[in-house]
Amino acid sequence: MRKVDFTFRETPKIEVCGHVYELKMSDADIFDRSLMLADKYRSLSEKSTTRTIMKALKECAAIVDNILGDGAMAEIANGKPVCINDMLEVMSLITREAAASYAEKVSSYDE
Repeated sequence: MRKVDFTFRETPKIEVCGHVYELKMSDADIFDRSLMLADKYRSLSEKSTTRTIMKALKECAAIVDNILGDGAMAEIANGKPVCINDMLEVMSLITREAAASYAEKVSSYDE
């Protein structure tokens, strides 16, 4: 019988606004969820209804919490209300880091 052993790397961590979190999703899943959110709310504008904007805010906060752990978005914002632009910026920064991590892993396969 053949045997395959594999040691998984430690759970990746990310520091956001001075808070360190263990990622609860893979880099590929983070990137996928971010693209899905961006596609869904690409047409947001000042003409969007309050309901649509609030739905986008809640969805974005939920995704950040899914990535970093329950309550992470509130912790990052120091308990203050967060505007949609700031929340999307946080999501964007996390996504960029996940994409960079994914690219590093993929390039290491060629070495």
